[in-house]
This record gives sequence, structure tokens and C-alpha cells, in this order.
Amino acid sequence: MAVLGKIEVTVSSGGRVLPEYTVDPDVVEKHEAAKNGNAPMIVKYIESTPGEEFAIHYKLLEGQDFGTADYIGLRSYFDGTNLAGSVFDHCRYVLKGSLSATRYGAQYDVNDHTSMLKCFLWKELQTTEEAPLQGTEDFKKYAQLGTIRVVAERNKTVPSQDEGLEKISLNEGPVPEKALKGQAVGSTIGLGPERPAERIRVRKGVQADQYPLAIFVFLYRTKRDLQKLGVIPRTPSPVPLEQRDVNTLSNEELRELVTRQQAELILSRQDTESKIKKDPDFKVRKEAASDNTNSMVTRGLKREATDRDEDDDNDIVVVRSEKKPCIEPEVIDLSD
Repeated sequence: MAVLGKIEVTVSSGGRVLPEYTVDPDVVEKHEAAKNGNAPMIVKYIESTPGEEFAIHYKLLEGQDFGTADYIGLRSYFDGTNLAGSVFDHCRYVLKGSLSATRYGAQYDVNDHTSMLKCFLWKELQTTEEAPLQGTEDFKKYAQLGTIRVVAERNKTVPSQDEGLEKISLNEGPVPEKALKGQAVGSTIGLGPERPAERIRVRKGVQADQYPLAIFVFLYRTKRDLQKLGVIPRTPSPVPLEQRDVNTLSNEELRELVTRQQAELILSRQDTESKIKKDPDFKVRKEAASDNTNSMVTRGLKREATDRDEDDDNDIVVVRSEKKPCIEPEVIDLSD
């Protein structure tokens, strides 16, 4: 979990909080150079799985100093677009000792009584060979692809009317390959179907400090991207069943192994029968080759002991045709 001071921010997906991985110093320096002032910053890799929904969690731990601020606001930028946030009120914090909130998607108000939510969703990144439009707002957003950035600030409340939350849309079209600049980014953020949501009160304020209280940066990448970057190990190639110890195989794997061996035996027999049909002399040559092999073995045998009265020039090697021992086939119990 990412913790700076008394603030904790995590991302969950697939029903679990995502593990956070260390980022190379040069990547951290790149984000350090782009941050606002001397605010403390933490940069971590997380794994995104296209097709899964995700959520972001905020927590204010015990012991946070509010200074002259009325509340601590957290704004979250997804690929450069502000889609979610939360407010931790000073008075409520004093009463409870700690506060937490979760955002499952981008929310907007339909009217004074109805709000809708579009869930956060990991999507596979689609690219195009078209050139990006330099100098536009879209080009600036491309630089933030693969990034979730959370900025925490101490704020003083500014009196204002409740204007509600406006509907925000993402540019979910293909991304120019040149805009990626060689970055290993295989996923992006999308918004799922709409669903009703509890209305959130919007609170406006001004920053009480010169710099943000904390900045959290999550670089989301697919498993394949993280493996390319060397952040997580590559998945080892599975060992073929034929090369594994039979005692380590499950019943399902044993059945698969037996099925493969039977299939190979059938193919071998069919191949031999096919060659015999095409070439009638194939069987004769095969048998002759077998006889030659046996003959060579016979000539290589020597008698271990001879009668001392026999003439060495008349030594005769007698080969007995011994019956091969019967080997019982191994029986594998496939029953559960």
C-alpha cells in the first residue's frame, strides 16, 4: 500500500488490492521533475488486467495535522483527466479519528436528485499509425497514458452554490503509436455502463499551503508490460508431461499422458501399414534388417569357457536361443 505521512491510497481490481512494485530511479526522477513544488511523492507500478473493473481507495490515518484547513481534498487524475476525488472534513475527522472513502467510477449529476456512475474499467490499448496533433490538449493527455495521479491538499472552504458534478467523457479512441514514444503501455482506462449512484456533495475551496500535502503516482501496466520491464519475472515454460516424474502428475495429467502415448502408438502402426501397402518389399527389408542385427549380435558373442582338451583352432561358438523373460506391464491406477 502507498502511504505518505498519514494518507494512504490503494487501487483494487478483481476483488483484491493490487500489489505495488518498485519503480526505477530514472522513472521516479521524471515524475519528480513534473510535480508541483516540494510535495512528497511516491511512484509505484501496479498491474492492470484489461476487461476488469477497478476502484481507488483513500484513507486518512490517525494523527493528521489540518493546520488552518477545513478539509483535506484528494483529486484523482486518470490518464490526465480528473475523474474522481474525495473530501475529508476536519470536524468529522476529529470525531472519528480516521476517515476512508472509495471511488468506483466517474460520477455525474443528472438533476438535483439523480446521480449516475460509470465504473472504472481497464481496457486494452488500441493504437493507430496516424500522427498525433502536436500542441493540442489531447497530445498533453497522451503523455499521461498509463498513469493514475492522486493529489492531496489542505484546503479552506469557499462559500459557493452546489453546482453538482458534470458528466466527463474520456477519449477512448485509438492512440497514435508515436505518442507513446516507445513506452510499454498495453492498457488504458475506460468507463463502463451507467448505473444509479448516491449523490455526492461538491465542496469548493482554496489551497491552504504553498504545495500539495502529498502526491501518489500509480503507473498501471499489463502483466506482459511488467514482465518486459523486468518488474515481475516472466512465466516459465511448462515442462512437458513426458519429461516429468510420473509420481508428480495429477490424475488428469496421467490420463492426458496415457492418451498421448496411445495416439503415438496408433500413428506408428498406421505409418508402418501405409509403407507396407505402398512398398510390398518394405516388410521383407525390415525383417532382414532385424535378422542382420541379430546376426551381428551373435558374431559378437564369445564362449566364456572351453574344454582344455579341445583344439583352439576348432573352437566353436554355440549360441543358445534363450527365451526372453516376460515383463509385466506397469499398471497406472487412474481412479480417484
